[in-house]
Amino acid sequence: MKKLLLILAGILFSIQGFSQNGKIYGIVQTSNYNLSFCRFDSASGITTKMDSISGISGVVVPTNLIDPVHSIYYFQGVNKSDSEYYLYSFDLATGHFIKQEKTNNAYGIMQPAYDSKKQTIYGLMEINKINNGFSRMDLVKDSVVLIDTVPNLMGNYAGNYGIIEGADEYFMEGIDRNKKSYLYLLDINSGKLKSKIRMNDTLQLDAIKYSKKRNLYYVLFYYKTTHYIASLDTSSGIHILDSIPGMNGYYSFTADYDEMNNRFLLKGIESHSKKAFLYGIDCSNGKIVTKSFMDLNSPYIYNLLPSSDRLLMGTINTHIGASLKNSKAYLCSYNATDTIVNVLDSTLTDTNGFYHFLTTDTAVYVLAFPDFSTYPHELPTWADSGSDFTLANKIHLDSATTIKNFNTLYGSNPGGGGFIGGKVYYCALCKTYGSGIPAAGIRIILADENGKAQEYTYTDKNGQFKFKNLAIAKYKIRVDLPKMDNANAPVVTLTDSINTLDKLGFTLYPTYLSLTTMNGIESAAISSNEFRVYPNPFSEQLNIVYSLPNHGKITVKLMDMMGRTLLSKETLNGSAGVNNIQLNAYTIHNGTYIIQLISADEVMMQKVIKTGE
Repeated sequence: MKKLLLILAGILFSIQGFSQNGKIYGIVQTSNYNLSFCRFDSASGITTKMDSISGISGVVVPTNLIDPVHSIYYFQGVNKSDSEYYLYSFDLATGHFIKQEKTNNAYGIMQPAYDSKKQTIYGLMEINKINNGFSRMDLVKDSVVLIDTVPNLMGNYAGNYGIIEGADEYFMEGIDRNKKSYLYLLDINSGKLKSKIRMNDTLQLDAIKYSKKRNLYYVLFYYKTTHYIASLDTSSGIHILDSIPGMNGYYSFTADYDEMNNRFLLKGIESHSKKAFLYGIDCSNGKIVTKSFMDLNSPYIYNLLPSSDRLLMGTINTHIGASLKNSKAYLCSYNATDTIVNVLDSTLTDTNGFYHFLTTDTAVYVLAFPDFSTYPHELPTWADSGSDFTLANKIHLDSATTIKNFNTLYGSNPGGGGFIGGKVYYCALCKTYGSGIPAAGIRIILADENGKAQEYTYTDKNGQFKFKNLAIAKYKIRVDLPKMDNANAPVVTLTDSINTLDKLGFTLYPTYLSLTTMNGIESAAISSNEFRVYPNPFSEQLNIVYSLPNHGKITVKLMDMMGRTLLSKETLNGSAGVNNIQLNAYTIHNGTYIIQLISADEVMMQKVIKTGE
């Protein structure tokens, strides 16, 4: 008897569907046992039949949905020849019928909702006359797997269900054994009932949809001949927004929610004309903001994928063009006011390096993070090939589907006996970062002197980091943070005689990283040899006194706090014993600087302050 009712419902309503890319897709019954796949354009009001199939005696209502990642439309129908349930699919791009596959279940899967992150359908299946079961459908193997039973669930209201992806929850309105209405929340991984919220039995609830941004449900209900739009907070209950004037009927299973525009979408019958329209209701106040005519052949709208949901997808390859398999991809946004990069979502690439995200954001960033065990030399890379966020390119999602393909960068350090290590502290006087505390969890990028990334690491809880097995060369220390002036990153030089710098000290400012100490010391006592700089503060000229154990060449540099060299004397000959150098710095602006003296045996540094120009 139940199957017969389901078939009958499919015939009576004749058209079911939902939307992608601003178009509404659905199934139209053209004659007995013949259905056509069609597309409705809400802007023009035109319905176009795209392809047809025959031999279907009914469509299970509501069991239609769209897989936006693979651009496939699914619905469940009953095959006339064997009266069994099948999953039918169409290609949205071409409108062509793809295939039909038996669901291997007496009733198919009811109230299906699609999880775009898991690319899986979840829904209900009948177990017995007392209990329903929460189940999962595998679209690849075409099988329905029972996850768990929902105790005392006697029935459910078709159309009032959905997936909350961030919380891994399936929600629906159901009727318990006492014939009371509840909002059920189920964990999609375990199938267990998480909570059960009492609904208002005096209201005829027509549809319920969830807003991820606002953490609210929006409901359409009917009370004493009038339709209303309301919000539902699970802690405070239903709050009526407004009635829908001039609408005296509502087509079942034809409502959904547009997250970006905060609109409830539904197909209703206008009171005076008796014609069907697509209504857009502002969920901030319940007022009608759009109203588009829909003819009788227009698809019903349920399980709508609003056009405001944007699909970002593509493939990530290694630096040589091979697929980056089973590696993390992160979807991020950037808050310029707080200079914070927020992770919105993450996913694993498949065996072809394919990734995808559904989002309501219009400007995002993507970070590829290669699996180290498989790709030890591929570096974390911001699309389209940035080693750090300052080189990342913003991805503008101007259309419903955006494709972004890119390659990861290669860490090409040849290796050697060198070592660089040290600690990073936040600026002690910078309110943005605190008071001289260790900068923990910061991604440090080791680049060559031209800025090409070699490898990366993270600072530990003490702000400490290290790079080992390095070639003898000049390196830049970059930071993967917004607004960093990494083009002028601090330079560290390894030589044959000084191949280990393991106690470097860095200060992290809001817009740059500064090398402030060399091997942990920044005073005049940096060496067992004499090293003095005076006057300090100075106005025009600096005197540098130092002693050397042996005759040799030295280099003297005056650098700013970002490690940029402003003045340099690189070919001086130092004698064994005490030496004196005069450095004219009258062209330098007032501020704090570092004097660095490099000999064959050691590096000496001292801070100086210029106070007069």
